[in-house]
Amino acid sequence: MSEETSEKVADMLKCDGEKMQEVLDKMKSLEEILLNTYSLAIAVKEEIESKTNWDGESQLTMCAFMDLLTQYHKDFVIGEEVPIPSAIKHLEKLQSNLDVFYENWEEYEVLKTI
Repeated sequence: MSEETSEKVADMLKCDGEKMQEVLDKMKSLEEILLNTYSLAIAVKEEIESKTNWDGESQLTMCAFMDLLTQYHKDFVIGEEVPIPSAIKHLEKLQSNLDVFYENWEEYEVLKTI
């Protein structure tokens, strides 16, 4: 394989800073949307629980559904090791150290010389 081809292959495997920023921006938007919908779901659940026009099995069913919905929202964005904030944190760390990451990745440097 020529040196030029090796460089092209190595470049194809390298993360693009602009694309990384795009992914990071989308993750932050997703986090904001999930936090907002979590707050709205809590408000709806409280409304159902407090209204007298909801009663019996329909109220219990809807409250159970809202419990599940809010639990899933919470599991994605609230807590210590939840996926969305954790992904944002690690993407930011990777992005800030991207050049160092590639400089210290021996296999990547070897690939460029094949």
